[in-house]
Amino acid sequence: MTLSEALEAASASDQRAYAAEKQLAALQVQFSAVQSKLGAELAATQEQLAEKTVMVSQLQGEVASLQQKLQRAKSKKSKEDSDSQVIKQLREQVDELKATLHRVSMDISSDSSGGKSVTMEDED
Repeated sequence: MTLSEALEAASASDQRAYAAEKQLAALQVQFSAVQSKLGAELAATQEQLAEKTVMVSQLQGEVASLQQKLQRAKSKKSKEDSDSQVIKQLREQVDELKATLHRVSMDISSDSSGGKSVTMEDED
């Protein structure tokens, strides 16, 4: 190999090295841009996750509160139903007592007008 061939080969090698360095620099710039973009996206995603976590926590608190209110309402409804049943039974007893009072009153009234006396057998 002659000196000019050697210089030509060295020049070609230098050009390839320079092109490789330029390509490496371009790839490093591209890598930095992608890394920066992904970092920003990760930060935004983490912020959204934090916001959603707070929202979920608030909703869980609201659900727990609503469950307590529902339980109290069910308990109140059950008590009202029980009270209603007691009131119904008392009304039935009052109606029975009114009927008995009316019957006794009629018996007394017929006894006083007819002279008939009331006996234990008549009340049954």
